[in-house]
Amino acid sequence: MVDKLLQALKQAYAQLGLGDDVLTARAESLASTGLVTDENLSSVVASQKANLEAMQRDNDKRVSAALAKARKEHEDAIKASADEIERLKMELEKARKTAAGGGGNEHNAFEEAFNKRLDSITETIKSLTEANKGYEEKIKTMQSERETEIKVAKQKERREFIAGKAKEKGIPDWIIAHGFADIAEDATDEQIDAALNGYSQEIKTNFLPNKGGIPRFDGTKATKDMTDAIVKSAKM
Repeated sequence: MVDKLLQALKQAYAQLGLGDDVLTARAESLASTGLVTDENLSSVVASQKANLEAMQRDNDKRVSAALAKARKEHEDAIKASADEIERLKMELEKARKTAAGGGGNEHNAFEEAFNKRLDSITETIKSLTEANKGYEEKIKTMQSERETEIKVAKQKERREFIAGKAKEKGIPDWIIAHGFADIAEDATDEQIDAALNGYSQEIKTNFLPNKGGIPRFDGTKATKDMTDAIVKSAKM
């Protein structure tokens, strides 16, 4: 039952992007109650929608919070380095004024030390800036991948929904396998239902027995295997 629950949860909630470990844990928890049967499986899976959607929202919040924290740490580090440069510049200017009234060796030594420190901080800023850019690109990539996962999951869910409706209307599997390209991506449930009714009626009209076999939509004759499949489908 755990495996059945897991597969059903994956199919029903693929668009949420939850990991297998999360869904497996939920499947095991449900199965452990001993109340899930083949008869109530679909209703049990449907009842998990609110909880799993809430879990997905929490996951998104945690990821967003972690990303925001990392971004702020980078920005704070860059600002701290910039502030340090400004502080050292002020010290250098003060040292120059002091050196102007005394020996030049002290001024030269301080300026040399300052320049080394300045080069080090500048490299740190450069490194942090590059890391920040890479981090921003990583965020964009993660967001793009997430959007793609959701889009693919929704497309799969839609195809399965249409296929299930088509089966209910007695449309043969070999026709379902070719898909329904004329049904728009943004078609409503009512429009999908109407389109499938049209397919079903066309099948009933065009697949009436006549001499020479059963006609197909492309004008050719169905093979014996196709005819047998249609007959078998009609008997089911």
